Amino acid sequence: MEMADPFNNTSIGHFKLEPGEALLVEFPVTDCLYTNIELGNMWWESLDYRTRQTHLNGHMSFLNSDDIYRYVICPENPGIPNWLDTEGRLEGTMFLRWTYCDQVPEFNHPGD
Repeated sequence: MEMADPFNNTSIGHFKLEPGEALLVEFPVTDCLYTNIELGNMWWESLDYRTRQTHLNGHMSFLNSDDIYRYVICPENPGIPNWLDTEGRLEGTMFLRWTYCDQVPEFNHPGD
């Protein structure tokens, strides 16, 4: 999604899980001043980021040895890095942001 601010790039999405499922979101490391991923409810309101891990920025995220960030979106903590807590929800939204980047990652969306 192109933004009015030329230094801010975003990608948005919706997740819908079955009980026991998780969604894996991955993208390569980028040369950005700031990156983040955050979860929201169906009305795009952010989840409880104060007391639960519903968001991570680039400094908080674990980078795998292959230079790929992998985020696991699911209701229960699987005990691995970069888990994002859906607060028990099986459906919601996600918002990703890259600020002041040389290049923004390209995504392969299911169904493309």
